[in-house]
Amino acid sequence: LLVGGEALPAELADQLASTVSGSVMNMYGPTETTVWSTTSAVVPGQAPTIGRPVANTTIRIVDEHGQLAPIGTSGEVLIGGEGVARGYLNRPDLTGARFVPDPWNNGARLYRTGDLARYGQDGDIEFLGRIDHQVKVNGYRIELGEIETALERHRGVHQSVVVAQRPGTEKGVATLAAYVVPARGGSERVGEWRDIWEETYRESLARNGADGRSPEGDPRFRLSGWNDSYSGEPISEDEMSEWLYHTVSRVESLAPTRVLEIGCGTGLILYRLVNGVDHYTGTDISSTALESIRQELTPDESVKVELLQRAAHELEDFSGAPFDLVVINSVAQYFPDAEYLMDVIGRAARLVSDGGHIFVGDVRSLAHQGAFHTSLALHDTPDTTPVSDLTRAVERGLTEESELVLGEEFFHALVRDTPRLSCADVSLKRGRSHNELTRFRYDVVLHVGESESQAQLPLPAPAHVSTLAAVRDLLAASPTVVHLAGVPNARLSGIAAAARVLNGDATAAPDAGGLSSVLRANEGVGVDPDDLYDIDARYDVDVRWASDGDVATFDAVLRAKGQPRPRFELPSHGEPAPAYANTPAARGDTAALANELRTHLQSLLPEYMIPAVFVTLDRIPLTPNGKIDRNALPDPIRRATRRDTPYAPPRGTLEQQIGQIWKELLGLDQVGRQDNIFDLGANSLLTMQANTRLSSALDRKVPLVSMFRFPTVASLAAHLDEAASAAEDAAAKQRDSQRSSRMTAAAERRRALRAAREGR
Repeated sequence: LLVGGEALPAELADQLASTVSGSVMNMYGPTETTVWSTTSAVVPGQAPTIGRPVANTTIRIVDEHGQLAPIGTSGEVLIGGEGVARGYLNRPDLTGARFVPDPWNNGARLYRTGDLARYGQDGDIEFLGRIDHQVKVNGYRIELGEIETALERHRGVHQSVVVAQRPGTEKGVATLAAYVVPARGGSERVGEWRDIWEETYRESLARNGADGRSPEGDPRFRLSGWNDSYSGEPISEDEMSEWLYHTVSRVESLAPTRVLEIGCGTGLILYRLVNGVDHYTGTDISSTALESIRQELTPDESVKVELLQRAAHELEDFSGAPFDLVVINSVAQYFPDAEYLMDVIGRAARLVSDGGHIFVGDVRSLAHQGAFHTSLALHDTPDTTPVSDLTRAVERGLTEESELVLGEEFFHALVRDTPRLSCADVSLKRGRSHNELTRFRYDVVLHVGESESQAQLPLPAPAHVSTLAAVRDLLAASPTVVHLAGVPNARLSGIAAAARVLNGDATAAPDAGGLSSVLRANEGVGVDPDDLYDIDARYDVDVRWASDGDVATFDAVLRAKGQPRPRFELPSHGEPAPAYANTPAARGDTAALANELRTHLQSLLPEYMIPAVFVTLDRIPLTPNGKIDRNALPDPIRRATRRDTPYAPPRGTLEQQIGQIWKELLGLDQVGRQDNIFDLGANSLLTMQANTRLSSALDRKVPLVSMFRFPTVASLAAHLDEAASAAEDAAAKQRDSQRSSRMTAAAERRRALRAAREGR
């Protein structure tokens, strides 16, 4: 196998070498030297080089003064020999600049490639990139390709690009920015989430007692992990009860008898369905969660429930198959990427009988990510915060998203490409509460095999309304079907308006206070989707995202009872399904990866060649002809620290330890004692890493849930001090009790001895 055309990444070289039964050769050379000038055999486990010259070819590597570069020193590659072309047709100027005399061989010519390389001690040539990517930073001449080569030696990097950035400051000091596509597998990502949820469930059970039956709550209504993204606090029980009621109602409407739930957690859905079905199989990656269900099931329930510890894709050998319903509720966001979800759904479809369904619930909406992160950026932000800081915070949130987020188009493309699936019904979340669950998430029912949904009701021309009263007017004539399009969504009208201002005219709201005013002025405008379900008992209702992609509106169909489901106009979905999803496996741990890469580069390069900024990308942008498009790289996102109060440095040893750990993980110069770490860019994965580091530093286990409950340095330190003090008090009481017991026992023995002596 001969590989050429672009620099060969080490990861790809290893893959090719382990796949091809014969040899793999890395070929290098420009068209001007008749394509190939050097070759090198690829050796698994070794960084690929471009090798040595082919026959009748000369390679010179020269420095900026045109002198031969010493071994190990980078320079421009000049190629001579029989392969060198005559020049460029009708371009004598360009020919003279690129085809030059060989000063070490009279009469010969060399072609200046513009490529950077260096000779190794073994005589092989290491390709370093392009000479026009050579920059000067702080007085040092730097070959960017050399940094890229060093980066790609790290096992965590699939591909990299390094550029010099010159910020718009008075001094205009250039800095280096590294863009990396992480090389992380799905199994690693699944393992991370397994560790997080095991710890979360374990901490929950520890708080509630071994049997889970503490006064704190119903053991069949455990809400471990359901935390509000804005405050980090648990979502209220009332809101979660409403969410669960509507989720179970949607699932029950599918009339299942044999159910497989992938990611059953602590059994929120299982407990509410088990008595109405013949068989229920629940799988989860957490053994702790499954054990809590086993302890709670009654004997009658246990007979028809099978619980298995498995990853989501491990869908073989089920005693309950075939199923008529597979439930994947509020777990898809923790999958490594869209391809993993596609694989899970494809496997699940083979386990479902014709006419059955796959319910994918609580899907995070890709179209609404901008609005979601705008609402996060505005939460508890001082009114004087400039819009530019908010924009950076939103960009950072989008870039560092650690969960899988999907557009509706993903599911329609999936149906198109999966033979067992016949259609996808998308519906907005039910609920009166306006929270992140109802605003930014949706449910999907995938129909498997032939189903009644294929004989759907054609829709009349849409009506455009903006109030509930207008909908009532349409229903007054008792039509069979009413089709509503582009209805303003009262759940999202405020935040969508703020997001539009943030993305458009910054002068309309120069700071957070102005943007909040825009939000309040537009909040509640339009129709709450949940109001349509109660508007007229004669009608069934279907509500979904707007077909035109407007994130602030929705479409709906009200149909007389007994009428078939509507045939909504589908959004355009001509691309492969993954095109309508983000790639969370490449995000969410930027700071941790940056620290690791910084350490890696420091072992290979001088300090002045270490990038100041690391940005993770799903993929490197390319030009139409497949080359790296450096002009299309996004601006490096510098972390903008949001503070409600002026910076206050950590106090005392414990606060300083906590602050230092977060500084390292978040890549910040300072973390104040009152700064909320989730405002600074922390997420679940980083919190788990911080928990591990802090537990090690303190030489005692720090409950993971405490990291979420106490999100500031000061509050966490105070809690840990209090917990340590309580533990010491308990230990002291235990020692006092033991000492008292020993003294009592000794006194009893003395009395017994006296009694024995007196008796004698």
